[in-house]
Amino acid sequence: MMNVVIVGLLLFLPYYLFGGRLFLGGDDTRIFYAYPREVMQSLAIYSWNTISSLSSYTPNHQFFPFLAILSWLETLIQSKTLLFYFTFSLPLILGFIYFQKFVLLIIKSEYYAAFVVALLYILSPVTMFSQLLYFLSPAWLIALFPIYAYYFLKYIQHGGSTDVYKVVFWAILFSFANLGVPWLGGLFLPFIPAIILFFIRDRRSILPYVKRSVIFGISLAVSQLFWVVPFVISLLYQGDIGYAARVTDAAATFAATVNGTATGNVIYPLLTFYHRQFLSDINQPLVAIFANYYDYILPISLIFVVILAMGILQYKKVFRNEHLYVFHIFLIAFLAALYFFTVNIGVLKDIFILMGYIPGFGMFRNFTDKFALGYIFVYASLLYICLFVIHKTSKFYRLILVTAFIAVFLNAAPVKQIVDSPLWTTKDISRILNIPSEYLSFMDDIRKNIPPSGQIFSLPQNIASYAIITEDDGRHTYAGVSPVKFFTGVNDLSGSGSYPPQIEEQIKGAIIARNYEKLLTILRKINVSHVMVTNNTPPSVRKSYMYNADYLSYQDQALVDAIVDKEVMRSTQGNYVLYQLKNPTMVITSQANIDYIRVSPIQYEVTVRGISSPQKLLFAETYHPGWKVYPSTGAGKTDNETTLYTKLDKALFVDSHKPASSYGNEWTIDPMAIRALGSSYYTSNTDGSVNAKIVLYFQPQIYAYVGAILTFFSLSVVFIYLKKQKI
Repeated sequence: MMNVVIVGLLLFLPYYLFGGRLFLGGDDTRIFYAYPREVMQSLAIYSWNTISSLSSYTPNHQFFPFLAILSWLETLIQSKTLLFYFTFSLPLILGFIYFQKFVLLIIKSEYYAAFVVALLYILSPVTMFSQLLYFLSPAWLIALFPIYAYYFLKYIQHGGSTDVYKVVFWAILFSFANLGVPWLGGLFLPFIPAIILFFIRDRRSILPYVKRSVIFGISLAVSQLFWVVPFVISLLYQGDIGYAARVTDAAATFAATVNGTATGNVIYPLLTFYHRQFLSDINQPLVAIFANYYDYILPISLIFVVILAMGILQYKKVFRNEHLYVFHIFLIAFLAALYFFTVNIGVLKDIFILMGYIPGFGMFRNFTDKFALGYIFVYASLLYICLFVIHKTSKFYRLILVTAFIAVFLNAAPVKQIVDSPLWTTKDISRILNIPSEYLSFMDDIRKNIPPSGQIFSLPQNIASYAIITEDDGRHTYAGVSPVKFFTGVNDLSGSGSYPPQIEEQIKGAIIARNYEKLLTILRKINVSHVMVTNNTPPSVRKSYMYNADYLSYQDQALVDAIVDKEVMRSTQGNYVLYQLKNPTMVITSQANIDYIRVSPIQYEVTVRGISSPQKLLFAETYHPGWKVYPSTGAGKTDNETTLYTKLDKALFVDSHKPASSYGNEWTIDPMAIRALGSSYYTSNTDGSVNAKIVLYFQPQIYAYVGAILTFFSLSVVFIYLKKQKI
């Protein structure tokens, strides 16, 4: 009955937090929780272009299963608000239920203790500050951590193949959260010291579980191949330099970031709070919640330290054999998690900085974020075990349990102030809103009238790749990655984060120097065809971290007048205006006589007419060696359907493919090479020139299909194996 009440309250929670509005914005927009079909059309299955930026060729196929289910739910719910509220509550509900199932699998019968620690896990200040505050994709690990832990432990204990089937289902459904490798590492790393220690001490007791662990791990791994294969290929492919640059930057700035943020201590984490000093150092208005509330109720949270201390002091009186091992594993994992989450522990801080030289460890430079959820998961699990010890050894068990419940409740009370806190560096701008009908209508007009082959240059440009969408009251604002492509199919370039550094500096320099001819040249090269101006950005947002004040001062009407040709459309209240760029170029250009059709984001059909000598073909998409030119029969015809090309198909003009002068792809079309294909691939003109149809195709798309096929067949093999023998 208590679980039913909590689930009901968790379903009601977004109504209390958002009051009928939507909690949208941020680095992953959260748009897909309310508009799944619109987002799915942009991401799946041609998802090699990032949103509101020049192409980086990093795929997003991990979103497809969740978006497909959510799109189906939308047809049933028929309300974007209800759909969003349900998805906001779902990871909390699943985390609450499965955390109880997990700890009850460790030690049975302590239902009330499991209830309290499950609430602590999903609603502790650590969880609220690190996950609910922004509710990005890793927030779904609130559900996945206990789901993985429960089915792993159950499978290890009993070997039931059904547990593998179930965990694979959840892993595929929430595959987009599995991309949060640093957060997954934040849970796994603390257990490594304990596993190594016990393997050295008593490997005989561990070896029987190795085979099942391997089967479980393989099942999870192959279930993710449908997105891991194209994702890994995109990183290894020499055309993707963006990711390598980000990894290098993370390693280079590791020590500086750690030294700048490792200012807390173990006291607040032991009380289940986020690092107060860290929040104060980065000037978060959230620190006021500590000053006005948490500092007054701090003593009651000492109950968690009491539970921990009593459990450590008395566990040898209660546990024998397997349970003794379990306690030691969680105690060691807890100490490691506390260290990783805090870092600022004497000489251990220097050791952590030295770890930055380990390849890949740079992803943990923001340790207060990456280890937070793993820390509270381990701590809550250990507190459950300690409560069991107290139940067996102390007459004050009920008083301690009730006090812990009260502490959890009081600590969760400011959830609205935390989640609905103002946009950073503003005092009165709420991050919840209903997207205005004016904006949605304007997006619909763009979708109907503007071809998706060009790009939109958005003004004013901000420091990220964000759009600012504001309700009429000027106080409720969307601030997140621009959703223009989701609603229109046309990509926009909204800020400094939309470009590689070199191009970003060129654009910024041209605007500040008011060298508009140079700016136009740059915009044409990156395939900008239109300019969109937002006129209702609140003054406090313009003064916030979102904008560089000096750069913003140059983005005035003089800039607009200098680079646009004519107004194309205006929203009903004039808050959004779309202009045509002066003399825009096409995405595909050549000195030869050509026309083209955009079949899909990964395929263009180009008809070349009257070519008699080699001519350059320019394609204004980010250079990538995966773009290939293939021959097509039927010159002058088009089937307007995406064709599958593989490495077995012979590409044309491979040796001439190179980056264009500053942006894009370049080939040299040779009519002799076309003639060599045979008469079925071209038609001849009386002057000796030829007409032909060629196809520009992004060949790495094949890896998306390979990944899906590998997932299907690999899981089939694993499931057949599990069915034939009990592991």
